[in-house]
Amino acid sequence: MNSKGVAFLVLIILGFGLSGYLLYERYQLEEEILSLGEVIADREAELTALHAVNSELEDQVGSLTRDRESLQTEVETLQEEKDGLQETLNIKETSLEGLQTDYEMLQNDYDSLHQEYRLESELRIGNCLTSFYDALRYEYGLSGAKRRFATEKDVVEFAANLVIHSLGKQPWPEIEEDYYAVTGNHSYEEAWEKLQSAMSATGVEDDDTPIEKIEKILVFVTGHVTYEFEVDDILRAPVETLTLRSGDCDDYSILAAALFEAADVEASIGFFLNDEGGGHDMVLVHLEDLGGYDHFYIDDLTGLGLRPGRWVIIEPQFTIERQGDGEWMNQWNLDVASEVEAS
Repeated sequence: MNSKGVAFLVLIILGFGLSGYLLYERYQLEEEILSLGEVIADREAELTALHAVNSELEDQVGSLTRDRESLQTEVETLQEEKDGLQETLNIKETSLEGLQTDYEMLQNDYDSLHQEYRLESELRIGNCLTSFYDALRYEYGLSGAKRRFATEKDVVEFAANLVIHSLGKQPWPEIEEDYYAVTGNHSYEEAWEKLQSAMSATGVEDDDTPIEKIEKILVFVTGHVTYEFEVDDILRAPVETLTLRSGDCDDYSILAAALFEAADVEASIGFFLNDEGGGHDMVLVHLEDLGGYDHFYIDDLTGLGLRPGRWVIIEPQFTIERQGDGEWMNQWNLDVASEVEAS
């Protein structure tokens, strides 16, 4: 109570005595009660407002709870859809990988077929060069009206000349004049161009060893040519065998010898006999050995007209790994041979 209130209280006590004091106290309490009533009313109003706010918030909480539950349901649905899409994606990715593998395989097949087609187109000879070899065989070959071969030596010499012709040389100038008169080209130059395409296909490099060259050439020959019998014995030129992609033993030997010579491996054509009277053509190369590969050889063939030194026997129908096949090679004995003198 402040100083004025104290003074006022003293005046009441002095004026009215104790009863006045009590009246004053009652008055004060009534004032405080009124004041408290106003406070209570304000608080009740605030409480009512808070209840309203609380009710609104509870409504909002309920709405949010329902929204949360709805969103949770949507999340679960979306998760299931995501899982389903992920599974579909995994399947598609697996399918894509399979398709990619298939595509790569098809691309490799296409590239291989395209390369093979391009090579066959490069190696294929036309009617003019074919007719040249027909005329050549008519004049000098095993068949036709003018048979010139009296011995097997004549046969291997003709085979060696076919090799020489494919290397860009001309053993038969008379027929060459007829060919040039008709075509304006030299047959041996066309044959040499085709043989160079075949050499590119073998993969032989200049710095390869002779054994590496032989290995690559035999892979090409055995992969490109298929063995077929002949109704009549015809010696095919290398470019003919490359075009036909088939031939018998003499055709294999002529082709392989031409490729060996083109790779600077000295070669000869050999005719072999066995005890049953069978004949077979193979190639001989002027080397000491085939390195780590088993092989058969003859140390001296000067008696058959070949240069001194060892000659390794090559079966052109076998890859280099099979040159040591004793069951096959031991049956054959060299009868005659003709060295390819391409220089």
